[in-house]
Amino acid sequence: MRHVVVALLFAILFCGLASAQTSAYGFWGPGKMLGGGNSAFDIDFGGGAKYVDKSGFGVGAELSAAGPQNNFSNADFGLLALNGYYDIKPEHKLVPYLTGGYARSFGHELGSSPSIVNYGNIAGGENFGSIGGGFNYWFSKKFGVLGEFRDYLHHHAGVTGQIWMVKMGVSFR
Repeated sequence: MRHVVVALLFAILFCGLASAQTSAYGFWGPGKMLGGGNSAFDIDFGGGAKYVDKSGFGVGAELSAAGPQNNFSNADFGLLALNGYYDIKPEHKLVPYLTGGYARSFGHELGSSPSIVNYGNIAGGENFGSIGGGFNYWFSKKFGVLGEFRDYLHHHAGVTGQIWMVKMGVSFR
């Protein structure tokens, strides 16, 4: 009986993969860091991948770097994001989507850079919630462009930190 259950699970998984779309993307964009009563424009860049089934629901992962525009080399940090996606029209050339999930910052330790402390300790091992939306426009079956707005929020030691980003990039299937 156990073999039948395992075989059924594999069959369901592979049928789902056959009707799904997997895409990878790279992006760059401006944003803003807010926290502790301060704000600064920032630069964000990175890439990721997502898997969306034919219903439009999916999951993805993204790795990016962010930091204040005026002090990027001394105060940059990484973000690893795990997101859920909903593609509103997954079979069209223009595919609007909604996304939300969890992100974890890494890199600079808290307090090691005055620039980071000034923006609500937004780097160095913080947990973030994120929400956003955007679109992919597919020029062909394999190549497209993307645009997205994403907002990351966290709360640490009584201070709320926020990073919002406007992402522009390319997508590949």
